[in-house]
Amino acid sequence: MICMGIFSSCVRERDTDLYHAEDLAFAQWVYHDAAAMAHEASLLGTGDQLGSYKTQGFCATITNDQVSSPRVLTIDFDSTNCLCFDGRLRRGSISITYNGDFGDSNEVHIFEFTDYYVNDYKVYGDMSITPMGSNTSGHTIENLVASGEILFPDTLSILTWNAEQVRTKIEGASTVILGDDVVEISGTANGKNGFGQNYGLNITEPLIKKNNYECKYISQGSLDIQPQGRTFRQLDFGDGSCDKNVVVTIDTKTFNIDMQ
Repeated sequence: MICMGIFSSCVRERDTDLYHAEDLAFAQWVYHDAAAMAHEASLLGTGDQLGSYKTQGFCATITNDQVSSPRVLTIDFDSTNCLCFDGRLRRGSISITYNGDFGDSNEVHIFEFTDYYVNDYKVYGDMSITPMGSNTSGHTIENLVASGEILFPDTLSILTWNAEQVRTKIEGASTVILGDDVVEISGTANGKNGFGQNYGLNITEPLIKKNNYECKYISQGSLDIQPQGRTFRQLDFGDGSCDKNVVVTIDTKTFNIDMQ
């Protein structure tokens, strides 16, 4: 009975692990960050530099090939870490292939990540963004589908990320200014965490991602995570304030984590 009690206590203790929340909050953000980058880069020409991701200098150079078929837009952070405006280190490149004009309402964008790292996490896999028209409020909608993997800095752990999510631009669609864009994100994801355990993710209140330079994180909304054999983790991203704090609820216990 003593052994059983110790075992039960250990299980309960392990079930307060926060790595599920921390890792999946990062995965949820990083692929949508690539989508925001592509939007800004599409407005630039070859040789221009990505202004939103600079520090004292510039971190990313654009190659915008509008002649080849399909056309290719490349965002190149070079091969060494660059400290970007949002406080994150990036290196490697992202390429987006498409046909016609980048902003066409029927244009599908295919993303490829090449040795692309954020804070020494390697991000790779396949991602596509497909326009889906507008909703009854006139907001543009696009469908993001990703089948990706994130290699942890220890190079031993890999998180898989299979997502089908809807991006609704609720502000800024009528301007070419990236900084006034506000995107609402809904949908689901699933895969395996860094320990090889299955998980399911469901956005229960649309996530809000602002693209102004001061707002570096998902600032609002909530999602549920169901790790394999574990209790639901509920993540609350806040009330719209541009901070990095996320409140995680496991059963009746609450914890605070910081987004990367």
